[in-house]
Amino acid sequence: MEKILTSYSMWRVFANCRKKAYWRYIRNLVPITRDKNLDFGTVIHSALDLWHGGVGIAAVRSFLRAEYGRAVAGRNPLDYAKALAMVDGYARRYPEGSEPFKVVALERVFRGDIHNPATGACSRKLDLGGKVDGLVQTQDGRYWLLEHKTATNPDGSYLENLWTDFQITLYSYYVQKLFGVNLSGVLYNILAKNKLQQRAGETEAEYQIRYADLCSKNKSGKSTATRNMPETDDEFAARLATWHGDSGAYIRQEILISQDRFTLVAGELWELTQTFLDCRRRGAWFQNPGQCFGKFGQKCEYFALCSSGDSPVVMGNQYCHQDPHEELRESLGIAENNPFLNDAAGAVVDLADDALFADELAALDGAIPNNGGGDTAAALTF
Repeated sequence: MEKILTSYSMWRVFANCRKKAYWRYIRNLVPITRDKNLDFGTVIHSALDLWHGGVGIAAVRSFLRAEYGRAVAGRNPLDYAKALAMVDGYARRYPEGSEPFKVVALERVFRGDIHNPATGACSRKLDLGGKVDGLVQTQDGRYWLLEHKTATNPDGSYLENLWTDFQITLYSYYVQKLFGVNLSGVLYNILAKNKLQQRAGETEAEYQIRYADLCSKNKSGKSTATRNMPETDDEFAARLATWHGDSGAYIRQEILISQDRFTLVAGELWELTQTFLDCRRRGAWFQNPGQCFGKFGQKCEYFALCSSGDSPVVMGNQYCHQDPHEELRESLGIAENNPFLNDAAGAVVDLADDALFADELAALDGAIPNNGGGDTAAALTF
Protein backbone atom coordinates (compact mmCIF):
# COMPACT_ATOMS: atom_id res chain seq x y z
CA MET A 1 0.00 0.00 0.00
CA GLU A 2 1.34 3.43 -0.94
CA LYS A 3 2.12 5.67 1.99
CA ILE A 4 -0.16 8.56 2.83
CA LEU A 5 1.30 11.94 1.97
CA THR A 6 1.59 14.55 4.72
CA SER A 7 3.12 18.01 4.61
CA TYR A 8 4.70 20.60 6.85
CA SER A 9 1.51 22.66 6.63
CA MET A 10 -0.46 19.78 8.09
CA TRP A 11 1.96 19.25 10.97
CA ARG A 12 2.16 22.97 11.75
CA VAL A 13 -1.62 23.19 11.93
CA PHE A 14 -1.84 20.03 14.03
CA ALA A 15 0.78 21.31 16.48
CA ASN A 16 -1.11 24.61 16.92
CA CYS A 17 -4.70 23.37 17.01
CA ARG A 18 -5.88 19.80 16.58
CA LYS A 19 -9.44 20.85 15.76
CA LYS A 20 -8.18 23.00 12.90
CA ALA A 21 -6.16 20.04 11.62
CA TYR A 22 -9.31 17.94 11.82
CA TRP A 23 -11.31 20.38 9.71
CA ARG A 24 -8.62 20.84 7.08
CA TYR A 25 -6.83 17.51 6.84
CA ILE A 26 -9.47 15.05 8.01
CA ARG A 27 -12.71 16.60 6.80
CA ASN A 28 -11.06 18.37 3.83
CA LEU A 29 -12.81 21.68 4.50
CA VAL A 30 -11.54 25.08 3.35
CA PRO A 31 -13.21 28.51 3.47
CA ILE A 32 -14.95 29.45 0.26
CA THR A 33 -13.21 32.86 0.32
CA ARG A 34 -9.48 32.57 -0.32
CA ASP A 35 -6.92 34.60 1.64
CA LYS A 36 -5.75 37.30 -0.80
CA ASN A 37 -2.36 37.55 0.94
CA LEU A 38 -1.67 33.90 0.15
CA ASP A 39 -2.61 34.51 -3.48
CA PHE A 40 -0.18 37.43 -3.82
CA GLY A 41 2.67 35.47 -2.25
CA THR A 42 2.07 32.53 -4.59
CA VAL A 43 2.25 34.76 -7.66
CA ILE A 44 5.49 36.40 -6.47
CA HIS A 45 7.06 32.99 -5.80
CA SER A 46 6.25 31.92 -9.37
CA ALA A 47 7.70 35.16 -10.74
CA LEU A 48 10.93 34.69 -8.78
CA ASP A 49 11.19 31.12 -10.01
CA LEU A 50 11.06 32.42 -13.58
CA TRP A 51 13.58 35.18 -12.87
CA HIS A 52 16.14 32.87 -11.27
CA GLY A 53 15.53 30.43 -14.10
CA GLY A 54 17.09 33.00 -16.41
CA VAL A 55 14.11 33.91 -18.61
CA GLY A 56 14.64 37.66 -18.27
CA ILE A 57 12.48 40.44 -16.88
CA ALA A 58 10.34 40.75 -20.04
CA ALA A 59 9.11 37.18 -19.64
CA VAL A 60 8.44 37.72 -15.94
CA ARG A 61 6.37 40.80 -16.76
CA SER A 62 4.43 38.81 -19.36
CA PHE A 63 3.71 36.15 -16.76
CA LEU A 64 2.35 38.74 -14.31
CA ARG A 65 0.24 40.37 -17.01
CA ALA A 66 -1.29 37.01 -17.95
CA GLU A 67 -1.76 35.93 -14.32
CA TYR A 68 -3.54 39.09 -13.28
CA GLY A 69 -5.55 39.05 -16.47
CA ARG A 70 -7.39 36.03 -15.11
CA ALA A 71 -10.57 36.55 -13.12
CA VAL A 72 -9.90 35.42 -9.54
CA ALA A 73 -12.44 36.10 -6.81
CA GLY A 74 -11.26 38.33 -3.98
CA ARG A 75 -8.19 39.71 -5.73
CA ASN A 76 -7.21 43.29 -5.03
CA PRO A 77 -7.26 45.20 -8.33
CA LEU A 78 -4.03 46.95 -7.27
CA ASP A 79 -2.12 43.68 -6.88
CA TYR A 80 -0.91 43.66 -10.48
CA ALA A 81 0.73 47.08 -10.13
CA LYS A 82 2.25 46.09 -6.79
CA ALA A 83 3.57 42.76 -8.06
CA LEU A 84 5.05 44.41 -11.16
CA ALA A 85 6.78 47.07 -9.06
CA MET A 86 8.11 44.42 -6.68
CA VAL A 87 9.70 42.23 -9.36
CA ASP A 88 10.99 45.21 -11.35
CA GLY A 89 12.65 46.53 -8.21
CA TYR A 90 14.05 43.07 -7.50
CA ALA A 91 15.58 42.91 -10.97
CA ARG A 92 17.20 46.30 -10.40
CA ARG A 93 18.48 45.26 -6.97
CA TYR A 94 19.88 41.92 -8.20
CA PRO A 95 20.63 42.32 -11.93
CA GLU A 96 21.17 39.28 -14.13
CA GLY A 97 24.67 37.89 -13.71
CA SER A 98 25.28 39.67 -10.39
CA GLU A 99 24.17 36.96 -7.94
CA PRO A 100 26.89 35.57 -5.64
CA PHE A 101 25.55 32.04 -6.09
CA LYS A 102 24.86 29.45 -8.75
CA VAL A 103 21.35 28.01 -9.01
CA VAL A 104 21.40 24.22 -8.63
CA ALA A 105 17.64 23.61 -8.60
CA LEU A 106 14.39 25.58 -8.49
CA GLU A 107 10.90 24.69 -7.28
CA ARG A 108 11.74 21.06 -6.53
CA VAL A 109 9.12 18.77 -5.05
CA PHE A 110 10.30 16.01 -2.73
CA ARG A 111 8.81 13.07 -0.91
CA GLY A 112 10.55 11.04 1.78
CA ASP A 113 10.13 8.68 4.71
CA ILE A 114 9.43 9.83 8.25
CA HIS A 115 11.98 8.23 10.59
CA ASN A 116 12.38 7.75 14.29
CA PRO A 117 15.94 9.04 14.71
CA ALA A 118 16.32 7.14 18.00
CA THR A 119 15.60 3.66 16.58
CA GLY A 120 15.86 3.93 12.80
CA ALA A 121 12.20 2.91 12.56
CA CYS A 122 10.32 4.19 9.54
CA SER A 123 6.60 4.84 9.31
CA ARG A 124 4.99 2.36 6.93
CA LYS A 125 1.87 4.47 6.42
CA LEU A 126 2.94 8.14 6.55
CA ASP A 127 5.57 10.10 4.68
CA LEU A 128 6.36 13.76 4.09
CA GLY A 129 6.22 15.82 0.92
CA GLY A 130 7.10 19.42 0.20
CA LYS A 131 8.39 21.93 -2.30
CA VAL A 132 11.51 24.04 -1.90
CA ASP A 133 12.04 27.35 -3.67
CA GLY A 134 15.60 26.54 -4.64
CA LEU A 135 19.01 25.10 -3.90
CA VAL A 136 22.04 27.32 -4.59
CA GLN A 137 25.80 27.04 -4.30
CA THR A 138 27.82 30.07 -3.23
CA GLN A 139 31.24 30.95 -4.59
CA ASP A 140 32.97 29.28 -1.64
CA GLY A 141 31.42 25.94 -2.64
CA ARG A 142 28.83 25.78 0.13
CA TYR A 143 25.21 24.78 -0.52
CA TRP A 144 22.22 26.74 0.75
CA LEU A 145 18.49 26.29 0.59
CA LEU A 146 16.97 29.34 -1.11
CA GLU A 147 13.75 30.48 0.52
CA HIS A 148 11.65 33.37 -0.81
CA LYS A 149 9.59 35.39 1.66
CA THR A 150 7.25 38.33 1.20
CA ALA A 151 6.79 40.28 4.42
CA THR A 152 5.00 43.48 5.36
CA ASN A 153 7.49 44.52 8.01
CA PRO A 154 10.81 42.61 7.81
CA ASP A 155 12.37 44.40 10.76
CA GLY A 156 15.00 43.19 13.21
CA SER A 157 12.48 41.14 15.16
CA TYR A 158 11.32 39.40 11.99
CA LEU A 159 14.88 38.52 11.02
CA GLU A 160 15.71 37.35 14.53
CA ASN A 161 12.82 34.88 14.43
CA LEU A 162 13.92 33.22 11.18
CA TRP A 163 16.03 30.62 12.97
CA THR A 164 12.83 29.20 14.51
CA ASP A 165 11.47 28.33 11.03
CA PHE A 166 10.65 24.65 11.56
CA GLN A 167 9.48 24.20 7.97
CA ILE A 168 12.71 25.25 6.31
CA THR A 169 14.90 23.31 8.72
CA LEU A 170 12.76 20.24 8.07
CA TYR A 171 12.91 20.75 4.31
CA SER A 172 16.67 21.23 4.50
CA TYR A 173 16.94 17.84 6.21
CA TYR A 174 15.17 16.15 3.30
CA VAL A 175 16.90 18.16 0.57
CA GLN A 176 20.29 17.08 1.91
CA LYS A 177 19.34 13.48 1.25
CA LEU A 178 17.68 14.25 -2.07
CA PHE A 179 20.76 15.93 -3.55
CA GLY A 180 23.42 14.15 -1.50
CA VAL A 181 24.96 17.41 -0.26
CA ASN A 182 25.63 18.96 3.13
CA LEU A 183 23.67 22.16 3.53
CA SER A 184 25.25 25.05 5.39
CA GLY A 185 21.86 26.57 6.04
CA VAL A 186 19.17 28.72 4.49
CA LEU A 187 19.49 31.85 2.39
CA TYR A 188 16.33 33.85 3.02
CA ASN A 189 15.39 36.08 0.12
CA ILE A 190 13.00 38.61 1.64
CA LEU A 191 10.87 41.03 -0.38
CA ALA A 192 9.08 43.72 1.60
CA LYS A 193 5.43 44.37 0.80
CA ASN A 194 4.33 47.99 0.65
CA LYS A 195 1.08 49.33 2.08
CA LEU A 196 0.63 52.04 -0.51
CA GLN A 197 -2.84 52.67 -1.88
CA GLN A 198 -3.80 54.52 -5.03
CA ARG A 199 -5.11 57.95 -4.08
CA ALA A 200 -8.81 58.25 -4.83
CA GLY A 201 -8.90 62.04 -4.87
CA GLU A 202 -12.29 63.68 -4.50
CA THR A 203 -15.39 63.99 -6.61
CA GLU A 204 -16.53 67.34 -7.99
CA ALA A 205 -19.32 67.41 -5.37
CA GLU A 206 -16.86 66.74 -2.55
CA TYR A 207 -14.59 69.48 -3.86
CA GLN A 208 -17.45 72.00 -4.00
CA ILE A 209 -18.35 71.28 -0.36
CA ARG A 210 -14.73 71.67 0.76
CA TYR A 211 -14.28 74.80 -1.37
CA ALA A 212 -17.40 76.44 0.10
CA ASP A 213 -16.23 75.63 3.62
CA LEU A 214 -12.79 77.19 2.98
CA CYS A 215 -14.37 80.29 1.47
CA SER A 216 -16.61 80.75 4.51
CA LYS A 217 -13.54 80.80 6.74
CA ASN A 218 -11.71 83.38 4.63
CA LYS A 219 -12.38 87.12 5.10
CA SER A 220 -12.32 87.63 1.33
CA GLY A 221 -14.90 84.90 0.83
CA LYS A 222 -12.61 83.27 -1.67
CA SER A 223 -10.15 80.34 -1.75
CA THR A 224 -7.31 79.20 -4.01
CA ALA A 225 -8.02 75.53 -3.26
CA THR A 226 -8.19 73.23 -6.24
CA ARG A 227 -9.77 69.84 -6.58
CA ASN A 228 -7.73 66.82 -5.43
CA MET A 229 -7.67 64.69 -8.56
CA PRO A 230 -7.52 60.87 -8.45
CA GLU A 231 -4.03 59.45 -8.81
CA THR A 232 -3.51 58.06 -12.30
CA ASP A 233 -2.19 54.54 -12.86
CA ASP A 234 1.10 55.94 -14.13
CA GLU A 235 1.47 58.18 -11.08
CA PHE A 236 0.76 55.26 -8.75
CA ALA A 237 3.25 53.06 -10.63
CA ALA A 238 5.92 55.77 -10.26
CA ARG A 239 5.28 56.00 -6.53
CA LEU A 240 5.54 52.22 -6.19
CA ALA A 241 8.81 52.21 -8.14
CA THR A 242 10.24 54.83 -5.80
CA TRP A 243 9.22 52.80 -2.76
CA HIS A 244 10.81 49.61 -4.13
CA GLY A 245 13.96 51.55 -4.98
CA ASP A 246 14.76 51.74 -1.28
CA SER A 247 17.50 49.31 -0.24
CA GLY A 248 15.38 48.10 2.67
CA ALA A 249 12.78 46.68 0.29
CA TYR A 250 14.97 43.63 -0.42
CA ILE A 251 16.90 41.73 2.24
CA ARG A 252 19.10 38.65 2.13
CA GLN A 253 19.68 36.81 5.40
CA GLU A 254 21.78 33.67 5.93
CA ILE A 255 20.79 31.28 8.72
CA LEU A 256 23.28 28.53 9.59
CA ILE A 257 21.87 25.11 10.49
CA SER A 258 23.92 22.49 12.30
CA GLN A 259 23.56 18.76 11.69
CA ASP A 260 22.44 18.41 15.32
CA ARG A 261 19.58 20.77 14.54
CA PHE A 262 18.51 18.51 11.65
CA THR A 263 18.41 15.51 14.00
CA LEU A 264 16.35 17.46 16.53
CA VAL A 265 13.79 18.54 13.94
CA ALA A 266 13.47 15.00 12.57
CA GLY A 267 12.73 13.83 16.11
CA GLU A 268 10.10 16.52 16.56
CA LEU A 269 8.38 15.44 13.36
CA TRP A 270 8.36 11.84 14.56
CA GLU A 271 6.75 12.84 17.85
CA LEU A 272 4.07 14.78 15.96
CA THR A 273 3.19 11.69 13.91
CA GLN A 274 2.81 9.59 17.04
CA THR A 275 0.61 12.17 18.73
CA PHE A 276 -1.48 12.43 15.57
CA LEU A 277 -2.02 8.67 15.45
CA ASP A 278 -3.07 8.68 19.08
CA CYS A 279 -5.54 11.53 18.47
CA ARG A 280 -6.93 9.69 15.50
CA ARG A 281 -7.36 6.49 17.47
CA ARG A 282 -9.25 8.28 20.26
CA GLY A 283 -11.03 10.88 18.10
CA ALA A 284 -9.50 13.56 20.35
CA TRP A 285 -9.46 16.65 18.13
CA PHE A 286 -9.72 19.28 20.85
CA GLN A 287 -9.62 23.03 20.23
CA ASN A 288 -6.85 25.41 21.23
CA PRO A 289 -8.63 28.73 22.01
CA GLY A 290 -5.26 30.48 22.04
CA GLN A 291 -5.11 30.01 18.28
CA CYS A 292 -8.55 31.47 17.47
CA PHE A 293 -7.02 34.90 16.82
CA GLY A 294 -3.68 35.67 15.21
CA LYS A 295 -1.01 38.12 16.29
CA PHE A 296 -2.80 41.01 14.60
CA GLY A 297 -6.29 39.98 15.65
CA GLN A 298 -7.28 38.10 12.50
CA LYS A 299 -9.67 35.22 13.05
CA CYS A 300 -8.77 31.61 12.36
CA GLU A 301 -10.42 30.56 9.10
CA TYR A 302 -12.42 27.94 11.04
CA PHE A 303 -13.59 30.34 13.77
CA ALA A 304 -17.12 30.53 12.36
CA LEU A 305 -17.41 26.76 12.31
CA CYS A 306 -16.04 26.13 15.80
CA SER A 307 -17.93 29.04 17.42
CA SER A 308 -21.19 27.79 15.91
CA GLY A 309 -20.81 24.41 17.59
CA ASP A 310 -19.86 22.72 14.30
CA SER A 311 -23.12 23.85 12.69
CA PRO A 312 -23.91 22.03 9.41
CA VAL A 313 -25.52 25.25 8.14
CA VAL A 314 -22.32 27.25 8.66
CA MET A 315 -20.32 24.42 7.16
CA GLY A 316 -22.49 24.34 4.06
CA ASN A 317 -22.61 28.12 3.56
CA GLN A 318 -19.02 29.13 4.31
CA TYR A 319 -16.88 26.10 3.48
CA CYS A 320 -16.25 23.75 0.61
CA HIS A 321 -14.37 20.48 0.17
CA GLN A 322 -10.83 20.49 -1.19
CA ASP A 323 -8.36 17.64 -0.96
CA PRO A 324 -5.19 18.51 0.98
CA HIS A 325 -1.75 18.81 -0.60
CA GLU A 326 -3.26 19.21 -4.09
CA GLU A 327 -0.18 20.85 -5.62
CA LEU A 328 2.14 18.22 -4.17
CA ARG A 329 -0.11 15.34 -5.20
CA GLU A 330 -0.27 16.60 -8.77
CA SER A 331 3.52 16.98 -8.97
CA LEU A 332 4.09 13.53 -7.45
CA GLY A 333 1.39 11.84 -9.53
CA ILE A 334 -0.81 10.92 -6.55
CA ALA A 335 -4.50 10.77 -7.44
CA GLU A 336 -5.91 9.58 -4.11
CA ASN A 337 -8.39 11.53 -2.04
CA ASN A 338 -7.77 11.98 1.67
CA PRO A 339 -7.80 8.44 3.11
CA PHE A 340 -7.66 9.49 6.74
CA LEU A 341 -11.37 9.58 7.47
CA ASN A 342 -13.59 8.87 4.48
CA ASP A 343 -14.63 5.52 3.10
CA ALA A 344 -15.32 4.89 -0.60
CA ALA A 345 -18.79 6.39 -0.30
CA GLY A 346 -17.50 9.53 1.40
CA ALA A 347 -19.01 8.66 4.78
CA VAL A 348 -17.14 9.16 8.03
CA VAL A 349 -15.65 5.86 9.20
CA ASP A 350 -15.08 4.66 12.75
CA LEU A 351 -11.65 5.89 13.73
CA ALA A 352 -10.94 3.07 16.15
CA ASP A 353 -11.90 0.34 13.68
CA ASP A 354 -10.14 1.71 10.60
CA ALA A 355 -7.85 -1.08 9.36
CA LEU A 356 -5.72 1.40 7.45
CA PHE A 357 -3.77 2.27 10.60
CA ALA A 358 -4.39 -0.88 12.64
CA ASP A 359 -0.74 -1.90 12.91
CA GLU A 360 0.48 1.61 13.66
CA LEU A 361 -2.23 2.27 16.22
CA ALA A 362 -1.22 -0.88 18.05
CA ALA A 363 2.44 0.07 18.34
CA LEU A 364 2.31 3.79 17.57
CA ASP A 365 4.74 3.13 14.73
CA GLY A 366 7.79 2.73 16.96
CA ALA A 367 8.56 -0.95 16.56
CA ILE A 368 8.44 -1.04 12.78
CA PRO A 369 11.94 -1.43 11.31
CA ASN A 370 13.13 0.37 8.23
CA ASN A 371 13.39 -2.43 5.69
CA GLY A 372 15.56 -0.30 3.47
CA GLY A 373 18.11 0.54 6.17
CA GLY A 374 18.71 3.91 7.72
CA ASP A 375 19.23 5.91 4.54
CA THR A 376 16.15 7.63 3.12
CA ALA A 377 17.80 8.91 -0.05
CA ALA A 378 16.36 6.18 -2.25
CA ALA A 379 12.84 6.89 -0.99
CA LEU A 380 12.94 10.52 -2.04
CA THR A 381 11.37 11.19 -5.42
CA PHE A 382 10.55 14.09 -7.70
